[in-house]
This record gives sequence, C-alpha cells and structure tokens, in this order.
Amino acid sequence: MGQPLKAWIGIFASLFLFTACGGDDLFTGDGSGLGGGDDALDSLTLLAAAPTLSSDASGVSSGIELTAFAKDASNNIAVGEEVFFSTSDPGAVLVVQSPVLTDETGQASAVLTTLDETNRTIVVTARSGELSSSVSVEVVGTQIDISGPAGTQLGVATEYVVALSDAAGDGIAGRTVEITTEAGNSLSAASLETNEFGQVTVDFTGFEVNSTLTASALGLSSTFAIAVSPDDFTVGVRRLGETDFISAGSSEFPELEVGQDYELVARWIRADGPVNEGTVGFSATRGTIQNPAEDAVSGGEASVVFNSTEAGPSIVSAFSDDLSSPNARTTVEFVATEPSSIAVQAAPTNVQRNQSSEIVAIVRDADNNLVKNVTVDFKLTDQTTGTLSASSAVTNSQGLARVTYTASSQSSGTEAVVVTSQVRSTPNVTDTVSLTVGGDAAGIALGTGSEILDKDESTYQLPFTIVVTDSGGNPAPDADVSITLFATRYFKGTFGSRTACTSEDVNRNDILDVGEDFNTSGRLEPGRRASIPATVSLDEFGSGQILVTYAKTDGFFVEVEITATALVSGTETSEKRRFTLTVAEDDVDNLPGISPFGTDPDCSSPN
Repeated sequence: MGQPLKAWIGIFASLFLFTACGGDDLFTGDGSGLGGGDDALDSLTLLAAAPTLSSDASGVSSGIELTAFAKDASNNIAVGEEVFFSTSDPGAVLVVQSPVLTDETGQASAVLTTLDETNRTIVVTARSGELSSSVSVEVVGTQIDISGPAGTQLGVATEYVVALSDAAGDGIAGRTVEITTEAGNSLSAASLETNEFGQVTVDFTGFEVNSTLTASALGLSSTFAIAVSPDDFTVGVRRLGETDFISAGSSEFPELEVGQDYELVARWIRADGPVNEGTVGFSATRGTIQNPAEDAVSGGEASVVFNSTEAGPSIVSAFSDDLSSPNARTTVEFVATEPSSIAVQAAPTNVQRNQSSEIVAIVRDADNNLVKNVTVDFKLTDQTTGTLSASSAVTNSQGLARVTYTASSQSSGTEAVVVTSQVRSTPNVTDTVSLTVGGDAAGIALGTGSEILDKDESTYQLPFTIVVTDSGGNPAPDADVSITLFATRYFKGTFGSRTACTSEDVNRNDILDVGEDFNTSGRLEPGRRASIPATVSLDEFGSGQILVTYAKTDGFFVEVEITATALVSGTETSEKRRFTLTVAEDDVDNLPGISPFGTDPDCSSPN
C-alpha cells in the first residue's frame, strides 16, 4: 500500500465506518466545494490501487486503496469536498473515515476488503453532490483442487482430497462441495462440508476404465482424471542395492543427490501375484535413464539406472503396452548439495529511515546448480542500529535464503550498512551487499481504474496512474520516475480451475541460468508477458499515466508486479503493485480460457 493507506491505518482505531451494503443508506453531500475556490465541483474520478483484490483480503492492511480525485470547473483541485463510498456487494467491506473530505491534493480515500472468498467483481461508487464515479475490482485467488492417485484398481475404494483455498492458500472452512463421477462408479458421499482446513475427503470406487472425479464449490469446479486398472502398478526410486523406495519425508518430493546413480523401479502385481511377463518403458522430464529401452518384468519388477547432473524436479513415468496397459508416474527432486558460490542482493539498496529492504542470498554449486537445504548465516555491520529479521535462513528449491533489513530512524553514510552472507557448512563461501540509509520518504500513489482498453483484436492495454509527491505532500512534477514490470507467477489450467506456479527467473535477469528451468521446457516461464514504458512524464500535479500492454490470452494466467521508482530532491522511493492480468467481461466467453502454459497442475511439468 502507498503512503495514504498508512495514514488511514494510523487513525483506524479511533475513527472509521464500515459499509457492507448498497448506497441507499449513505449520506448525501451537497458538493459545495468547501475550500475549493469559487467554482462548483465539476469532476470526480475514482481509482483503485490495483484491478484485483485477493480473496483473503479481510483486513485493512491487505485491502485495496480506493482514491477519489475531485476538481472544479476550472480544473483546479477541489479541497474539503465530502465524498461518500458505497458498494452493493454484500461480502465487501469499505473502511473509511467519517466524513471523508478531499485533502489539499483533492483526494479522498477508502480501503476495500472482502469477507466473502468467492471470485467475483465488486463495483464501488464514490459520490459527491450530484457527481459519481465507479470502479470495478476483481476478487481473485480462490481455487478448488483435487489430490490423490492418478490410477487405482478396479473395485478398490481409494481416498481423494478436495481442497478449497483462498488467494493466500489458506483453507476455506464451512463451505459445501459437490462431488460427481461417472454413473458406473461409486462415491462415499456426493456432498460434503469443508473442515477447518478447507478440505473434504471422499472415497472413490471405480468400475469404469477411464474415470473422472469432479468437485464444485463457490462457482468453481475441478476435474481429476483417474485410470482404473485391475493391476497394482507403481513407480518409484531407490538407492542402488536397497529394496525400499525413497520417501519424501517432510519435503514435497523425494530428494535425490545430483551426480549419484539411483534405480528407477516399476512394481507390477496382479490378483494372482507378481507379474513375470511383458516389458516396461520409462521416461523422465529431467535426468538420464541408462539403457532406456523397455526392460523385461521379472518377479513383479522392472528397473533401470537413473541419474542427473542438474538440480530440479523430474516427473518419472513407467508404462507398458502389455496386459492391461498400466501406467504410473511420480515426481522426484534432484538436489545439489555442495555449495561453491553465493550472491547476495538487497532490494532496495537505498533505504529510507524506518523502512525495510529484502536481503536475498542465492547459493550455487560448481556447476551453477541451485543448492537446496543449506543454512546461510547473515551478519549486519551498521552503526545506525538497524536490524535483521533473522540471523540465518535455509535455502529453498530455488537456492534462495531471505531475511529482511529494517533501518532505524538514523541516516548512514553512503553504502555504510553492510550485510554479509556466509554458507554455514562452507565458511569460505561468502558475499556482501552494501546499503545506504537516509532521506525522508516521498510519496508515490500507483492505481488503476476499471477500464481495460482494446488495443486490437488480440491485445489489451490497462491504464495506470502515478501520482508523486514530496515529503510535504506537495506535487512533485519534476521527479524522475522509472517503471519496471516483472511477471511473478503464472497459472496453469483453465478459467475455472488454475494452479499457481512461481516464476522460474530466480534472479530476474531474463536469462535462463542453470537450474532455473524448473519444468524442463527449455525456456523461462512465464517470461516477459507484458510491456510497460521505462519512464513516465508528470504533469503540474505530479501525475502521469502509463499503459500495461499484454496479449488477451494471457489474461487470468499471469501475475505481474509493477515497480515505480521516483527520485525527489535526492531521495529515492518506490512503490509496488502486484496483480493478475485481467480479461474484459465481454471477452470471457470468446477467449479459449486455457492457459498458454499448459493444463497439467504439476508445476514441474511443461504440459
């Protein structure tokens, strides 16, 4: 949120109004323009800080800031005008000061939150006298997912879990989920209520070879394909000379060490015992299968040697055209274990007093693979008494370890604050980053309206307005403003059911570095999916407009982050807005509605 929202939070405890219904019960202002000059109020424009509101945004700090701009007939800022905010959405909540008067910049603000996790459109209206302006905000992020085995045996009850979650991934409790399958199959229940974790569990018993399980709730649905076979056919990985498969333990997938040989095994059992005939083939999205030709089944098993010199997940599959033509797949993760280098970055490096900077360390091995599960220690050298959020962090699958630096109220010398990162197991692997603390915060307001522009038949343009003020709240028309855009996440699936995947570009350099091709597609996902001007010119009120341009087919399937950075009187400040690229309402039924990144819900799959 920008600076105006922080001001609202400061007064929230003592003076506020909740509005959760239509505008019929609101006050009506006369629009007389107190303090706004001799001319009557002539224009009122309502903007939202982002076009989307996360479905988990029930609190003020996670809401969307709404700003109404008032001007008189001479196009002068109208000060002291009463503005009233309303919405007819029963699940939306507006948090506003009562009454709301336009400030010295002609602005009045409110915060939009939601108590209903349903994906939908909320229309908010600002009124002053006879004037009104509306903006539409999309509530997004709620999804329904089905998890369980992709295959099961004929007539055997198999458990599947349906999860209903909001934009933060938190479960939504107390909602009804309807479950269906083909007429020849059976379910333990057709309608269930989600538990405290937002989940329901259903037993599926299949008698149709090609079956599906469909779950529906809150206007969403998800369908899961299930292959029903009379055989017990599984695939897994074990260490050479051992009999048990490697388990995932507390990790998401079983972890295999880069450069080591393992045995990829298919186990095949029928009602009369282990299969001793036929052949099994193997495939993997990452790694090398030695002698990949089909292996003969003996004693209910077929196996090949499997390894990888590259870190990352691998989807391994086993299949056969013999007998009942079974197939099975699982996911493993190759992990680099020997740190060789570390690079630490800070964003931003110029930190305002009492503000924060994210410190990110990236650990790689000698082959440039990202190293997982190593502890990175962080040490701070800072005479201004700033602090780090933690003294250490463990690298994730992308080789990243993160902490946060928070500046004190004191300024530092240029690059006088130093953060040192060191791999605990390999003390000679170390790096530093320098920061500068100082300056009073300028203000950047970054927002958009509800209108999406049609550039042409295949392209949208989404307008954003940037307003820059100095530390005194005055317009800063001479500020140098730079704009960047980065695609932070992409979504697989369809309009009705999506899976979120993190951007593969770990260090945001637009280069496919070793270890970044998480889904083995040969390119970075999602890549640069939208364009934006690098700079913006401001008018006398410190205001400017930019257009985010993107393909219509990327709507709903790409999340981007806009960063506006302004240099005002030698002080640098920045503001970020993260949102999902939207689709015009008129186009929803005309677009394919299928993600350009594939429909397989597994982010490690390129399909």
